[in-house]
Amino acid sequence: MYLFGLCLISVAAAGLIISVLARFLDQKNQSTRAMIREAEDEIVFLFDETKLIDATPSAKALLRRRATEKTDWDRFLGFFASNFPQIRTTMSSIQSGGSKVLTSPSDPDLRLDVELCDGIIRVTYQEGFRRRTAVDIATLTSIEDELHTLRGIAESAPQLIWKQDDTGTITWANRSYLDLAALVAGYAETEIPPWPPAELFSNLDTQDDLIPTRHSIDLGTGRSPKWFEVTKAHRNAETIHFAVDVTKVTKAEETQRSYVQTLVKTFAQLSVGLAIFNSDRELIVFNPALHDLTEIPADFLASRPKLHTFFDRIRDQKNIHVATDQRSWRDQIVSLEKEAKAGRYSVNWELPNGQVYRFVGRPHPDGALAFLVEDVTSEISLTRRFEAQIETGQAVMDSLDDAIAVFSAAGTLIMSNQSYHQLWNYTKTAPFVGSTLLDESRIWQDASAPTPIWTRLREDGGLSRSSQVWSDTIRHNDGRLLECSTRPMPNGATLVRFRHTGDSKSGREAVIALWAAQG
Repeated sequence: MYLFGLCLISVAAAGLIISVLARFLDQKNQSTRAMIREAEDEIVFLFDETKLIDATPSAKALLRRRATEKTDWDRFLGFFASNFPQIRTTMSSIQSGGSKVLTSPSDPDLRLDVELCDGIIRVTYQEGFRRRTAVDIATLTSIEDELHTLRGIAESAPQLIWKQDDTGTITWANRSYLDLAALVAGYAETEIPPWPPAELFSNLDTQDDLIPTRHSIDLGTGRSPKWFEVTKAHRNAETIHFAVDVTKVTKAEETQRSYVQTLVKTFAQLSVGLAIFNSDRELIVFNPALHDLTEIPADFLASRPKLHTFFDRIRDQKNIHVATDQRSWRDQIVSLEKEAKAGRYSVNWELPNGQVYRFVGRPHPDGALAFLVEDVTSEISLTRRFEAQIETGQAVMDSLDDAIAVFSAAGTLIMSNQSYHQLWNYTKTAPFVGSTLLDESRIWQDASAPTPIWTRLREDGGLSRSSQVWSDTIRHNDGRLLECSTRPMPNGATLVRFRHTGDSKSGREAVIALWAAQG
């Protein structure tokens, strides 16, 4: 009986507790419903901590516009954070009791009334202008359509767009930002990342407004980093950020820098001086050889001098007298630039010390000009020495009485003397250099008595590249007897000599000695 009595008492106590709890919950629900009924035409939210337990139809309509956030709490904060930067702090502090009125710093007509009633946080949103101004349906529809269009553009934009409040917390972000944040955080496509998303970029606080800066994002092992150009703009208490993917641009710039470095290393090994002037005619590229040849200080070259300043410095440094006065010198620089544009500029400047510098100008991409500076002193000296030797050799041959013609291994005429011209009646012009042995032998044949030696000459002379030495006698049309002889010369050439039969052999020996010395 005692045990039975205890059971009855326990059952009665449990029923009493359940009855009290049910009455409390019913009172809480009645209180919640009463608060909603009281504000049926207003924008009112009821929260149990961070859980939305009820809202007026107008309030629910506002939350439905926030498609980005995943929970009602995030939608609520995301909607009001732009006009009420302190909303997060206020909602956290109001849970301990009391009430608070928030006024938008950007629009005094906007207000939030936050109060704690029976453990429920009630938030009432008021827009003063709506109470004072009647908006027609057409205008309201137009505004909502525009708002829908702008939201669609922001959500569909390939650029990253997001907003942060004055505490640095992200209050809104478009789909591109959210997808990249989830990828960096390692969330799968089926997972729902928390709100707010992680910050992808750091050190944005020191960045100036509307001045883009470049930042990289590490996507993890095995993935190349992404590069973005980030621009921010302050709007009241918020900051809007825009990030454009410039990964391809960055890679192209790195490739270009590597290419330029390779060129610079190559140019540094050249013995030819290189100077490249951009479209503004500023020196932008030069190599060490330019400094060595011109003896212009490197700091002057690095200061990006203008084209005319550069050539002025060379003129003064090397004491080059290429113009009689300053005006003529300026005209020469203008002409130099025009010819370099056309790719025709090439000139040798002789220095007082005997050196010769060759300047060659060529057009460069994007309106730039490239100049090559080369010390051609040895080349010019060698050319002059060869020309002097040729002139001397020709003078020696012209002084001989024997008529001499030299044919190359291919059978073309490369040299002849004055006696040869006179013998075969080249009175007005010299024989054409480059005519063949066949052409010349026909002239000889026409100007002499018939003889079979011309056929032999063509067969055994330069045309057949024979090394035989032979001689024979012919009679000129004027009655003179001539000794015609051939002799092989260096490099496959053939010397043909005509002399009067009474002449000494000193002339022939002199020619052979001269040719051997030149060969």
